[in-house]
Amino acid sequence: MLLFMPLMADASGINFTLVDGIYYEFNKYTHRAYVSCKGFDFRIDTDVDDYMVRDITQKYSAGYSGSLVIPSEVTYNGVTYPVTGINYYAFWGCSGLTSITIPSSVTFIWDSAFDGCSELTSITIPESVKSIGNKAFKDCSSLTSITIPSSLTDIGVNSFEGSAWYENQPDGLFYINNILFGYKGAKPSGAVSIKDGTTRIGDKAFSECTELTSISIPESVTSIGDYAFYNCSGLTSITIPNSVTAIGGGVFYNCSSLTSISFSGGITTLESSPFDGTAWYNNLPDGIVYVDKVAYKYKGTMPDNTSITIKEGTVKIFDCAFLGCSGLTSITIPESVKSIGYSAFNGCSGLTEVIALPTTPPSINTSSFPYDNSQKMFDEKIKLMVPESASEAYLSTSPWNQFATIETLEGGSTERLKCATPTISFTNGQLSFSCETEGVTYKYSISSLGGGSGTSTGSGSVNLGSGVTVSVYATKTGYSNSDTATLTLPISMKGDVNGDGQVNAADHVELTNIIMNP
Repeated sequence: MLLFMPLMADASGINFTLVDGIYYEFNKYTHRAYVSCKGFDFRIDTDVDDYMVRDITQKYSAGYSGSLVIPSEVTYNGVTYPVTGINYYAFWGCSGLTSITIPSSVTFIWDSAFDGCSELTSITIPESVKSIGNKAFKDCSSLTSITIPSSLTDIGVNSFEGSAWYENQPDGLFYINNILFGYKGAKPSGAVSIKDGTTRIGDKAFSECTELTSISIPESVTSIGDYAFYNCSGLTSITIPNSVTAIGGGVFYNCSSLTSISFSGGITTLESSPFDGTAWYNNLPDGIVYVDKVAYKYKGTMPDNTSITIKEGTVKIFDCAFLGCSGLTSITIPESVKSIGYSAFNGCSGLTEVIALPTTPPSINTSSFPYDNSQKMFDEKIKLMVPESASEAYLSTSPWNQFATIETLEGGSTERLKCATPTISFTNGQLSFSCETEGVTYKYSISSLGGGSGTSTGSGSVNLGSGVTVSVYATKTGYSNSDTATLTLPISMKGDVNGDGQVNAADHVELTNIIMNP
């Protein structure tokens, strides 16, 4: 079981909270509660694209037994949380659990949630549940009855393996609702037809079916799951109907004999490496590879000083599509593009011009183009060109407004949005800043009047003179800095800020504290 977590270090563990006999994970950000096991330990393992793999090394069963009713909401520390999910390993190894009641507030059942509940005989999954994770009911050997809701749209790999219910199903292609879950019994071979009305081909549905030679996909299918045809080395051709809009990661990975893939124009979403290792991809000429409406990848080595125009009708530029193409100097993005993926143009060290034709800025992130983290801006040598009618939209949309130079295609210059001038207030000894531009950072300085800049003596005393002037301006990513505002504080001639009857460095420290803690 691998979980992808934000970058962290070394081994650690998680302990969940026991409330009224049930363990929960309380998510303070989403204000949701998830039924959980007692806890687990994990090991931080391998770095994957700035993320670490968290490998669970020890799981601690909650030891639930008998009949259990999950409430629709739970109160903890005076806060009431709706119970919306059943967490990883929540009932793992609870061999004494005989029945479970799941409330209609639950929308997902995660991986291995009931793995090894060998005494569980029946379960009703409410209509609110949309997805069931990998191995969710694995090895529930006494589970003969499962009521599955029509609302279910996603089912993980081996969700019911080892359950009595699954073992009682006939061999052949195995469907749950309109989802082709996979097959039971001998691996499919030769030509296979998926039945009409199927809407999804599940993750790993035909993975490593090396004797499969052809597959017929009906027009009802809208998505194909991760690794659905992984290593189907006997598959030679496939037609993907227009109804399919989404293809998961590694779908045809290592289908070495797959020479023909016919696309019908419907695909708008791809995940990682769906065609790597196929004869179809290997036989393509160098250049941009398009998969229906997605600019998928630049194949081969790009020549120096290359300018590229993405073809009209493309709706997405895929993750890493031009990653490391140092020969790229200019890219033109057509009006049809709606999104540009992670690292799409990252590492394009020669890129100096981005021509964006969409009047509505496509969705991007700071990795989409070369980015300078220290400056919180895209590479300063890259000029962004946009239609004059859309210039305000790009200037007000992050992170598009983090290009250092934005010009219009009509030849005019753009005026970057500017932070409003902040207001300084000093009331009852409290100094505060405010600004009409939301989300700004204040940059301030303090200088003394009447006594120059102040002089430090051997005792640390500073003559602040007759008053102190505070200067401040506002900054915000993608905005020009505001004008500077100033305020002279009417401090006594002795400069006694803290009121201790003395004028020394402590008064300057006190004033600084007032500013830093408004």
